[in-house]
Amino acid sequence: MSSSTYIRRGSCGRFRLLAAAFGMAGALGLAVAIPGVASAASGVTGYTVVQGSTTAITPGQTVSADAQCASGQVVLSGGVSAHSPLTFINSSYPTDARTWHIVVTDTGVETYTEHFTPYAVCVDAASVPGIYQVNTGAQTVGPDTYYGPDIAAAAAYCNSGDLVVGGGVQSADPSTLLTVSRPTTDEQAWEVYVHLTNAGHAPSTYSVYSVCI
Repeated sequence: MSSSTYIRRGSCGRFRLLAAAFGMAGALGLAVAIPGVASAASGVTGYTVVQGSTTAITPGQTVSADAQCASGQVVLSGGVSAHSPLTFINSSYPTDARTWHIVVTDTGVETYTEHFTPYAVCVDAASVPGIYQVNTGAQTVGPDTYYGPDIAAAAAYCNSGDLVVGGGVQSADPSTLLTVSRPTTDEQAWEVYVHLTNAGHAPSTYSVYSVCI
């Protein structure tokens, strides 16, 4: 694809996969030695980090962009990098077997254009024949929840005995910002926390996604 950059490719060692799969929304790498997932990573091939097109955004805008795996590959996880600390993530999730979708909002007041770049972590589909995605369906954020005013959390669980390798969130409202995106300690779900920054939009909804093997 002309709009994407393929950063690296090759056989996926156990801990290289972990570094990709357990990336938080704003970064791709967090190497954690978890025996169950390391075992599941054996034999995975075609490890590729795809960098999507760098996309412009101006103050007050909400803009989306995709990073897509090549034909014959599937997406494990994804994320985004942004130049401005005032560019926040609304959504970061898989839209199909090959694509990671990002939506961000620039909350700044600068008078110049900022940029962000989406990423996808891909492997050969044939090397992960049992890979699948799950989502929670619509969850509610705002006005008040167990976690506090206009704050909510939820997790999307893989089937019993399977392992989570990536995940994220789809928010219905651009004022709902992603604050935490991580695997659960039991290795079977992806958990997110979100914050609805415009109380006048409460209640709003979001969905949590997991990629499972």
